[in-house]
Amino acid sequence: MKTQKTQKTHKLLDNYRHLTNFPEIAQAAARWAKANPQATPAELLARVEASYGVEQWLTVTDKPAPFAMFGEPGAHIPYNAVEQMEMVMRLPVARRGALMPDAHLGYAMPIGGVVSMAGVISPSFVGYDISCMMQLSLFDLTPAQFMAERRQLAAVLRDETSFGLGADFKSGQRRHAVMDDLRWKDTKFLGGLKAKAGQQLGSSGGGNHFADLMLVDFVRDHEGYRAGAQAVGLLTHSGSRGAGYKTATHYVGMAAAYTRQIARKIPNGYEWLALDAELGQEYLSAMQLMGAYARQPRLDPRSFRGRRGIGTTLPGVEPSQLRLGGGRRRHPSQGGHASRTGNGRPHSRVEWHGFVSCARAGQRGEPALIFARRRAVVFAHGGQAPLRRTGISAAHGCA
Repeated sequence: MKTQKTQKTHKLLDNYRHLTNFPEIAQAAARWAKANPQATPAELLARVEASYGVEQWLTVTDKPAPFAMFGEPGAHIPYNAVEQMEMVMRLPVARRGALMPDAHLGYAMPIGGVVSMAGVISPSFVGYDISCMMQLSLFDLTPAQFMAERRQLAAVLRDETSFGLGADFKSGQRRHAVMDDLRWKDTKFLGGLKAKAGQQLGSSGGGNHFADLMLVDFVRDHEGYRAGAQAVGLLTHSGSRGAGYKTATHYVGMAAAYTRQIARKIPNGYEWLALDAELGQEYLSAMQLMGAYARQPRLDPRSFRGRRGIGTTLPGVEPSQLRLGGGRRRHPSQGGHASRTGNGRPHSRVEWHGFVSCARAGQRGEPALIFARRRAVVFAHGGQAPLRRTGISAAHGCA
């Protein structure tokens, strides 16, 4: 029989390694093992547990917690996204969740997945492009003005937007109150991001990020607009740029280190931070700052004023801002608009289907934008019961 003399006690004591008094525990175990050379590993562990208590580790559960699916697996939602969501719901901190109709494979959690967790937040689940969102600004232009001037408007759009990896503007070219937010001073890490964030203010990433000037058709009454009315809008899809990515990467690493101290067998990318701890609150504040940064406009409507050939017919160009949850682009065959996309490819028209309400429980929802896919409605809900089932979300979620 292999005696305790040849056993490495540190393997037996893994469950105690995160404790501040671990050196004391290890030394006591080594002394006892030396004094009892014929003891088995189980006897040594029992001795440690009797002296220092049993350390219980969090780990994944055998069965996932319940989650709703708004679509049929394989038909609407890819099977691999369902499998990812099942892994999310096996976390010991997961309580309930949902998969939206446009859900698809993500880094760890599916894009279009929603999860409610007990007192924790996962930087990986929030994502690397923090607060990636759609924003729609409605202008006081008539559709006729827009169609007559769309070539000039397209030129303004090209001049005033910046897309792609590393896209930015000259220092001081863009200004917004978010850069004066005191949260940039909360940590040395955030302070180090501010200069680059200032240069990238108002820029957009690549891939499916875009800025479109378009005609908007209202399918139902909304504020001052009646069903059937048309308006001119600027629709953008972008997020928190390099600052958001670096913030996510930083805290994903912090979450991994934290989770390793209290849990075992948690897959990479599924870690979390406790919201009742300083680090969890630090990330939450940084995440909210990145959200405020992402919400600032990609194009200042005042850029249209005084432009050659535009100022006489477009006098005001004042926006009415509607911030909208993530959705889908599509390319119907009719109409025309001015467009700039992250991948540089032109397209014929982007058309939105309608609003879907996103709300906190018991509150009236804010508008959320969801695009049609294959000329069919992607998702719609209303009332409190559906809101509870969706985790208060729509499509990719509410911004």
